[in-house]
Amino acid sequence: MKIATASLIALIALSSCLKDRKLPIDQGTNPPPPPVRDTVSLLQSNTLRINELVASSSNLSDEFGQNSDWVEIFNPSNTSWVKVTAGKTFLSDSKGNPTKYAFTRDWYIPPRGFLIVFCNSRSSEGQFINTSFGLSSAGEDFVISFQESPSSPLVRVDEMSYAPYDFTKSIGLRPDGTGTTYYEMVMTPNAPNQ
Repeated sequence: MKIATASLIALIALSSCLKDRKLPIDQGTNPPPPPVRDTVSLLQSNTLRINELVASSSNLSDEFGQNSDWVEIFNPSNTSWVKVTAGKTFLSDSKGNPTKYAFTRDWYIPPRGFLIVFCNSRSSEGQFINTSFGLSSAGEDFVISFQESPSSPLVRVDEMSYAPYDFTKSIGLRPDGTGTTYYEMVMTPNAPNQ
């Protein structure tokens, strides 16, 4: 009985240590979408922030079992969900071509929550988001844009430019979503930056 209890405690402790390294089963439906009144759906500058980026030596596997470049997008609001609307929200690795990848389904980010995007050139949205482009270890841009309709102006929600860095680490904002200076730090996908 003592051995079984000790084993259970050890298993709980191990699960607790690993929980921040696991992605949810389905970021788009778990938890379910919030009420519309609690959701921002017309994105403006800094509605979302590029919070953390890994362009090489990733510690995070995508749904295909490969370690891929990734970007963590952060909702800085303390109260509102953000709807990343299919066909209206875009990602790119080029400021000159900000609409390179259009989301193909709606995703919801809770207040102070995160959304991981894999930049692995697979161009699919199933269990996770996989963009049509990768990230260069030589340095480049990352851009989030939004356009309500084809006749509406394109809004730059957030953008960053990065240079080569220590690829055993990530680069991110500290505290989460604050300022414009990116620091080298330990990789913390789906968790507060350190």
